[in-house]
Parts: sequence; C-alpha cells; structure tokens
Amino acid sequence: VTGDIRASQVTAGRVQSIAAGRNIVSSSLAISGQVSSITAGSQISSTTIEITGPDGSLSNLQAASLISGSISASGPIGTITVASGDLVGSLVTTTPRGNVGTLRAGRDIDLATDISGNIASLSAGRSFGVAGRKRAMLVRVDLASATATSGQLYNDIRVGGQITGAVNV
Repeated sequence: VTGDIRASQVTAGRVQSIAAGRNIVSSSLAISGQVSSITAGSQISSTTIEITGPDGSLSNLQAASLISGSISASGPIGTITVASGDLVGSLVTTTPRGNVGTLRAGRDIDLATDISGNIASLSAGRSFGVAGRKRAMLVRVDLASATATSGQLYNDIRVGGQITGAVNV
C-alpha cells in the first residue's frame, strides 16, 4: 500500500510482507505462520500484531518514527527497528522457540516484555522506559547485551538465565 493501512483487520497464513508507504494505524494483524517483513514508512501505532502457529515467526518489523501496540509471536523474532523514534507497548513470545534477535529504537524502548527465550541485543538511542511508568522487561533465558546510549534505565530488566555481554546505560 502506498499510503496508510488504517483500522484494518488482516487474518492470514504465511505472509511474505506487509508494507505501508506511510502508516499502519489502529489495525490488527493475525498471521498463522511465517512473516518475512512488516514495514511502515512512518509509524506503526495502536496496532496488534499476533503471529501464531507451529511455524510462526517474524523476521523483520520496521518503522521510521514509532512502533506502538501489542506484539506476540509463537516463535522467533529477528529484528524490530524504529529508526528515529520510540518502541512502545508489549512484546511477548510464547514457546521455547521464542528467541528475539535485536530490538532497536532511535529514542526510547518502553516495552513490557515476556520473552520465552533469549534476546541477542537491546539498543536504545536514549532510555529504557519512561520516568513514572513502571514496566518490566522479562527475558526468561539469556540477554546478550543492552545499551541505552544517552539516557536512563527506568524499566526493570529481569533475566532468568545469564547476561552474557555488556549492559551500558
């Protein structure tokens, strides 16, 4: 779509890609299988993304200035990137395959997470969380690294296994 995807409900099996030239807003994406890419030229906001099924996985989720809403996956998530803005909402993986590669935001990562596997990298250009809002980032196995380049740590980061690399704030 060259413009916006607004107030839409998408239910499908395996999907190669979902792309909006501008925004994905107030929508529900329910995919039972593999998703290679979900992208928006500007924002993905107030949107629910649910990846289910025995082969459920999400390789790439990307927006330029904001991703907000609820994301859940029954399997691995490769990369979630907000180039110049915030990553806000909740992120859950639900099976032992639920590893996450990279979560990257140009500004803040303000997520409540329940990751059933590992996270390879958390990278915020500013802060983890927002002052006055209590959230926990739960990783049930290992966290390889976490970096908040020029900000603060407001969220709890709870790791059930080991922190195998550096945490820099």
